[in-house]
Amino acid sequence: MARVHETGVKDVFSFLDAGDTARLSAHVEARPQAAAIRNMQNVSPIMYALYRRNYDAVVILRNRLISIDLCEAAALGEAITTRELLAQRVDVNGYSPDGFTPLALASFFGRTQVVELLLAAGADPNLVSKNAAGICAIHGAAAGRHTEIVQMLIAAGADVNRFQADGQSALSIAMRNGEEDLVKILTARPYNRKS
Repeated sequence: MARVHETGVKDVFSFLDAGDTARLSAHVEARPQAAAIRNMQNVSPIMYALYRRNYDAVVILRNRLISIDLCEAAALGEAITTRELLAQRVDVNGYSPDGFTPLALASFFGRTQVVELLLAAGADPNLVSKNAAGICAIHGAAAGRHTEIVQMLIAAGADVNRFQADGQSALSIAMRNGEEDLVKILTARPYNRKS
């Protein structure tokens, strides 16, 4: 993988920061390898664009990438690519370079079909991210307001009482967001084992 100190790398992330999709498109057209580099936090341009919800940039970058990893496929909601990677025995419980599991990424971005595939392949819903966020998939699903995914994770054994690094639980996230349906799900017995 190319790193941030190499020629052209700063430009890709600068264009993403500026939301300049025209210059981003021209840049990756001239330098297709720029779509596959990583910044100092080890985040690829396509994940950087996804985290910022810049979907036009996501499309531009995806059209330039020959291959993506399982975490990127999960975040993008690419069920076919996810199936192919799982068939190749890619670690379903592996971590993205910035510390998230494929299941946590799919859960946060609301990729229901991919969540289902990952759980069926043995994804552990209680794995904690290897970064400062310290989240599990259920935290991402609650933050993304994805009720169906929260239910899927609970059915797969997600611990609804687990706290992320900042001390919030899925329940406190749902309450903060005013998600009454999620609050009911997260406080229902037998899921909430503390009550």
